[in-house]
Amino acid sequence: MFNELSSKIEQLEKEITKLKKEIKNQGNNNWYPNNNKNESAYIIYGTGSVHYIETNDFSQEYLDAIYTMNNIFKTREEAEFEVERRKVIIEIERMADGVMDGHTLCCILSYNPSSHNIFVDFYYCINYGIPIFSSRKKAQECIDTIGEERLKKYYFRV
Repeated sequence: MFNELSSKIEQLEKEITKLKKEIKNQGNNNWYPNNNKNESAYIIYGTGSVHYIETNDFSQEYLDAIYTMNNIFKTREEAEFEVERRKVIIEIERMADGVMDGHTLCCILSYNPSSHNIFVDFYYCINYGIPIFSSRKKAQECIDTIGEERLKKYYFRV
């Protein structure tokens, strides 16, 4: 009985490790759709809904176009992850109200991998091309509204 349970625990730990790697690699979509192959794929419509397709039902030109826009995925899970990631980015961008002028202190969302915490960071004049907030309070409201776990998973991908 003990050996069976130990074996089962070992199998589950291997499965958990495998799933963690899959989660970490989501967004690294190196697969490329090909209409000459009868492959299953999932696409994201403009509404954010995920739909199943067969690649040979579409022209290569269409597949190339949706690949360029990062709207086609090998698995439903990858597509659904991308939908949620985009929602979080849009929420952040809508809440970001800062203006980069080189003289005003700007606030950004940051992640510390050592402590696994999200925090508000400050900078003056380097434009990193990321959403900025006019105050620590506004940035913290963004963290509170979206939630640290959603930010970690979908924005910082940790």
